[in-house]
Amino acid sequence: MVATGLTMSPAVTAAYPILLDVFGGYQTARTLHFFGFTMLVLFLIVHVAMVIATGFSRQLRGMTWGNER
Repeated sequence: MVATGLTMSPAVTAAYPILLDVFGGYQTARTLHFFGFTMLVLFLIVHVAMVIATGFSRQLRGMTWGNER
């Protein structure tokens, strides 16, 4: 995600034109960046939903205090 984000910057690709060759241009870097962002958001939504489904307060206690009561 960092590399594709940097590739979308004209200033970075002016300094490091190899990035355009690696990702196949701005549009491919943008598409890969969007796909990675979408997967990251879906990962976050699924994991937050799992915490809520199994009892938010109990899970929060387990995460902060290191035990489940």
